[in-house]
Amino acid sequence: LFCIANVSAQRPYQALARDFADANPSVYNLNETNLVFGFYYDLQRYALACLFLATNQKSNDYTESDESLLEPWTISTNWMSALGECMWYGVICDENNFVVGLDLNDNNVGGTFPNEFSLTGVTMEFIDISDNPTASFNGGNFWIGEMTALQHLDISGTNFDSVGIPPYLSNLAQLTHLDISFTYFWFDLDGEVFESLNELEYLDISGNSYAGPVPPGIYNLPKLKRLYLFNSDMTGSLDFINELSNDLIEIWADGNNFNEGPIPSGIADLTNLRGLSLTETARTGPIPSELGNLEQLQRLWLYSNSLTGAIPAEISELDNLIIFQVEDNLLQGDMPSEVCSIFDDASHPLKVLGSDCTSSGGSVDCDCCNCCEAPCNCDITGCIQPTPVPTPTPMPAPVLCFSAESTVDVLDKGTVKMADLKIGDKILVGTDGKYEPIYSFGHFDASSVVKTKFLKIKTSDSSGVEMTPNHLIFTHENKAVTASSIQVGDKVMMGSGETDTVVSIESVIRYGIFAPFTASGTIVTDGILSSSFATIQQSRYVSFDGFELPLTYHQLGVVFESPHRLLCQMLGVDKCSRYEYYNDEGMSQWVEKPMIGFQWLLGQNIFVSCILFFIAFSFFCMVNTVEMLVANPACVILCLKVAFTVKRRVLGKENV
Repeated sequence: LFCIANVSAQRPYQALARDFADANPSVYNLNETNLVFGFYYDLQRYALACLFLATNQKSNDYTESDESLLEPWTISTNWMSALGECMWYGVICDENNFVVGLDLNDNNVGGTFPNEFSLTGVTMEFIDISDNPTASFNGGNFWIGEMTALQHLDISGTNFDSVGIPPYLSNLAQLTHLDISFTYFWFDLDGEVFESLNELEYLDISGNSYAGPVPPGIYNLPKLKRLYLFNSDMTGSLDFINELSNDLIEIWADGNNFNEGPIPSGIADLTNLRGLSLTETARTGPIPSELGNLEQLQRLWLYSNSLTGAIPAEISELDNLIIFQVEDNLLQGDMPSEVCSIFDDASHPLKVLGSDCTSSGGSVDCDCCNCCEAPCNCDITGCIQPTPVPTPTPMPAPVLCFSAESTVDVLDKGTVKMADLKIGDKILVGTDGKYEPIYSFGHFDASSVVKTKFLKIKTSDSSGVEMTPNHLIFTHENKAVTASSIQVGDKVMMGSGETDTVVSIESVIRYGIFAPFTASGTIVTDGILSSSFATIQQSRYVSFDGFELPLTYHQLGVVFESPHRLLCQMLGVDKCSRYEYYNDEGMSQWVEKPMIGFQWLLGQNIFVSCILFFIAFSFFCMVNTVEMLVANPACVILCLKVAFTVKRRVLGKENV
């Protein structure tokens, strides 16, 4: 209120924002009888206007001082227009049109982030302004402490500057996700700031300079699941790991100045651990054989240390291991034959195996390693040299997913949430009451720390399906269109075979992302008929350089999944699932690899794209035909019978 009433004493952007709010009152106020609601609509509109005017094409101490040379926001659709603020790019609202989220990741947001934004603090749950040149300096960070409803805060890769961790963070008691990596937070790492963050599950403080030990306020967090603090000039003992909760899923502590010593013994007790990275942390002594007890472990980076002794054979007991790198150490002996065996086994997920091989002048005899000298650039597909130490990959916005809250009808089980589905469950897939087993998940991430934006589409008879904007949903004409193209009043196809009218569409943010695949490529979700697939372009049709093919993305998905479905038909769903694994974003390799290839194809000139696409599509169509024959033995018998009959008649004529 002080900000609004005293604009004459403020910088120009506040006065301009007030002028805008007066000239363009919130559309949500037009029919609002609740005075409190109406007043808050005015506040949030003013706060968002302040944000835009203070950061669009504005400078700060870290950017170009001549603002005429600065680029504006990358995307600013509908900002500072008469439309409701819930229609402004990156703004997420709840069913009451209160702003609950702001997603302006990598959008060239500059200037100094305004404290007036704190006026949205009563309702704001989600903020992602990462990878922007915007700044906030020491005391100017106080707006953060006013966001008391906040659950997700990501300011990584910005020019936020503070001596130590801003104390205002301690006010955010509801916070579950905090990423302050690669900012300008430096010097004192005050653990007391974290002591009140009892809901925190994800913490990334990497890429800053703290010059001190990890404080108890961090390693005593009761619900912490992911901890990233690499390249942060941390000192002291690495034994703080022994104090971490057994709920921990991943920890990366690379490139710090910890005291020399062995790998902490307490790691063996972190039975839910999936990722461990302790590169360049002065580790000595042997690799504990107890690491073989970590059944969930998928990624293990221990390279660039001074580890000694032999590599334990118990590593082969890690059935989910994808990456194992121990190069640039003082290890000796042979790579255990058991480890080589799982690396050579196509059904095992291990794809990266690194050590100091004798073939490259090292002291470990390893004929099966695909990384033999540091550094190696390794991911789930293999290794390329050279590379820096691993760094976390930001979670991209998924393009083919339902939320964890969406439900399906499972045979003999009834209504089940997406998060509780598993491969082999038979789910309702069409208007004819047909059930099909889930043979794969194109996307499966039950993460409780990463939130995603979904569209919630409600009809008269459905509480609403929640899907990402590019996911495909069937209209009353049985056409698969993007969720983002659906409007209130449109008719969509229901699982009952009837059509229903869309009564509301809203943006929601949820944990978890899922995309179950069925043989037909369809699924009835929350009573509404949807596709298992999505587009990676704006149109429902595939297009190359503006030339639109008479082929929808739903049809493309069905055809291009043919080899995968055929494999699962031949092996059985249970055995087929052994060949499925997911990347850090929860995307199956069956989806990731074709998507990368198709995106590359879209970037070529139209002549090359069309020729290569025609060749690939023809191949997949042939596989699709084989799949249909395998799925229908009667057709195979009929074809053989026809062929045999024709052959007999031909031979009969020849004999005559």
